[in-house]
Amino acid sequence: MGGRAHLVGIKALKSGLMLSILRYADELRDPKPYFENINAELNTEAVGLAKELIEAESGPFEPDKGVCWDNRSQSKVSGFGS
Repeated sequence: MGGRAHLVGIKALKSGLMLSILRYADELRDPKPYFENINAELNTEAVGLAKELIEAESGPFEPDKGVCWDNRSQSKVSGFGS
């Protein structure tokens, strides 16, 4: 992880938690330049794959199991390339 710290808000959302990074007004940028030149077409195959991935990785929040996404990913790639 990087060395930056962020002020966040956490709230219950349906059967999970939602984390939002809180920002000061002077940190916000106008979103128009980022989106005005996007002219993508919907790829139904990619949408189906995304839904499948979300469904496969979704589940109840179980903090007492002690495994978070970062830990699982790190264990999968530890030793990769060595």
